[in-house]
Amino acid sequence: HVDDMMENADCYRYNVLGLLLCRMNIAYDRKSHYFCSEFVSEVLEMSNALELPKHPSLMRPADYTKIEELNCLFDGKLHELKRSI
Repeated sequence: HVDDMMENADCYRYNVLGLLLCRMNIAYDRKSHYFCSEFVSEVLEMSNALELPKHPSLMRPADYTKIEELNCLFDGKLHELKRSI
């Protein structure tokens, strides 16, 4: 199913409604619509790579810093990422 998501990337849209509901702590699944941390969470969950502490639609970027199984590979500004590789 994760491979299907990657192959059909043009079918997905940004989930503005889900982002607003996440801020209000209301879980909401919206087919083919994701905000960034929700998409990452969905992929991690569907691939059985990691058990999430909450529903993918409620995951925020800061939540990943609290998951012990994850290791930070880069900490900085995005434009500095290429220089660090």
